[in-house]
Amino acid sequence: MRKFNTTGPCFPDEHYMLPALDRLPGVRELVAGGDYFVVHAPRQTGKTTALKALVRETNGKGDMFAIYCSLESLQGATDLNDAMSKLRKLLLQSARIIPAFDATPEDLCAALALDNGPGWTVSAVSETLSALCRKAEKPVVVFFDEADCLVGDVLISFLRQLRVGYINRKTIHVVGL
Repeated sequence: MRKFNTTGPCFPDEHYMLPALDRLPGVRELVAGGDYFVVHAPRQTGKTTALKALVRETNGKGDMFAIYCSLESLQGATDLNDAMSKLRKLLLQSARIIPAFDATPEDLCAALALDNGPGWTVSAVSETLSALCRKAEKPVVVFFDEADCLVGDVLISFLRQLRVGYINRKTIHVVGL
C-alpha cells in the first residue's frame, strides 16, 4: 500500500510522489555533458530522492556507471587523516553497486593500488575517483549527497580534490553535490 512519506528518500512503489527527476530540470543534460553541478534546496524537499532516481536512470541506460555516496556520516569531522580515510571508504563502499567493484573497500583499495603513504590525504578523493574510472571501462558519474556537512580543512580538501578532478575531467565524467 502506498503512503505519504516525509521521513527520508521516497520510493515510487512505496510512496505517493511526483516524478523525482522533474525536480531537477536540465540535470540529464548536465550529466550527458560531463558537467559538475550542485543541487541546493531546503531540507526534506527531495534532493536525495532525486539523486537516487538519477543514479538508477543513469545505470539503467548502461553507457555510464553512476555512484551515489552520502557523506552524512562525516558530519563535523575535523581530523583530516581520519575524515579522508572514512571518505575513501564511503566512496569505495558506494562503488560496490558496479559489478567490477563488488569487493570490500579494503580489497578494492588494494586492487586499485591506492596509496596511503605520506601526504596521501591531499589526493585521497581524486586518486580514488581516478582509480575507479580507470577500472570501470565506462565513464563514471558520482553524486555526493550531504556534502554540506563537511567543515573546515576537510571541506576545503574535498573541494580542492574535486577541482583537480574537474581540471582533469577526462578521468571523472561528472560530479554532483
